[in-house]
Amino acid sequence: MILQPLLNLLPDLKTWAVPAHSSRCPEPSIDLFGKTFKMTAHCDLAEQNRATITSLTLAAFAIAALFIVLAA
Repeated sequence: MILQPLLNLLPDLKTWAVPAHSSRCPEPSIDLFGKTFKMTAHCDLAEQNRATITSLTLAAFAIAALFIVLAA
């Protein structure tokens, strides 16, 4: 097969997978006037709007990629 050298160029890349990870939203706390305030509103807001944020980010990157391809 003519393309065999190209297909076997990076054999390790065929078995590569994205590593699993877990993440948490940072929840900083501030001591102010003798009380501790924990800031979690941004985590709740991001979680409630996860689908919208994902869609908008995907659209923005797709448009940016399209502009890069069309500018070439």
